[in-house]
Amino acid sequence: MVKIAVDCRMLNLSGIGVYLENRLSDWIQNSDIEWILIGDKELLCKYEAENCTISHCVIPTFSYTELFRFPVDVLNQCSAFYTPTFSVPGRIKIPVFCTIHDVVFLDFKDVTNYFGRMIRKLLIYRAILKSQTVFTISQFSKERLIKHFKHPCKYKIAYSSLSANIDQYKDSEQKKVFDFVYILYVGNIKVHKGLDLLLEAHNKCRLKGSELKLVIVGSADNFKSHDSSIKKHLSKRNESIVFTGYVDTLTLYSIIANAKALIQPSRYEGFGLPPLEALYFGKTPIISDIPVFKEIYSDLPVTYFKDNDSTDLADKILNLNNINIPIESIRQKINEKYNHITTSNILLEEMKNYIFNIRKS
Repeated sequence: MVKIAVDCRMLNLSGIGVYLENRLSDWIQNSDIEWILIGDKELLCKYEAENCTISHCVIPTFSYTELFRFPVDVLNQCSAFYTPTFSVPGRIKIPVFCTIHDVVFLDFKDVTNYFGRMIRKLLIYRAILKSQTVFTISQFSKERLIKHFKHPCKYKIAYSSLSANIDQYKDSEQKKVFDFVYILYVGNIKVHKGLDLLLEAHNKCRLKGSELKLVIVGSADNFKSHDSSIKKHLSKRNESIVFTGYVDTLTLYSIIANAKALIQPSRYEGFGLPPLEALYFGKTPIISDIPVFKEIYSDLPVTYFKDNDSTDLADKILNLNNINIPIESIRQKINEKYNHITTSNILLEEMKNYIFNIRKS
């Protein structure tokens, strides 16, 4: 039987953690594969099954320790090893597969300092060399990987996808979180996410008489403590900006489903998932016209604004139009291209084909 080990140490994180959770939910159902899940046993216990073994490991990713203390005795008995990021532990003797979501720290220099960039660049280059296939989540990310690291034959696109549990949300069963009209931001405070741009645009809307509130998913303290420009904007905060604090997945879906619009003001992304979630609930996303968004949302009903232009963003918010396309039609388009099962199958089939070809040779 084919046995595949999966690095699950980032399972409890946003972004990569959600991506991994979707892969595991689909993969574990494949009874032809024996799975070894490496990570925190308390987080992984829900995946326990006849074809699934959990190997407890809480060694931090991207750490010096993982080069020497990762449980390779268990791992090297497997047919392949998959990691959802570019952290590849040392002493692995089996075929490696990884997903690299973006290279934002190389393309967007404000994300980290020179030393941080060089460390990450070295880790990615090592992951590429050690991997049989490097999966990435968009054509844009693939092109950037080729630009910085060459090796064009190594990369395979497997688009990011909506969460497997999005269909569990039922608007009629979920209590409405806010009783006012609002636009929504879902993301973090990193410079390339463009929250400062949205705060400028929202203020311009208010000066022109708009009563739309801005709801930001997250804690005000977390946003203020990481970015000086954001801290400056929030120091003038009034009742027009609302922070949700931590929310669970179904509550987040309720907030998205009841928003006037979702705003994704990113200056850079590897994919950009929140606008897809908004579309799934029939809501208008207003997104920057960066290349990756033009790729992902080319045939979907989104509104673009000029990248890094808060005045244009404010105009788009003030002249917001509702989506007129039936929600079933939008969901069908999304599921045809960005379905979690499709993405999971692309990764799994690539690993299985390589393993079977090795056994034949």
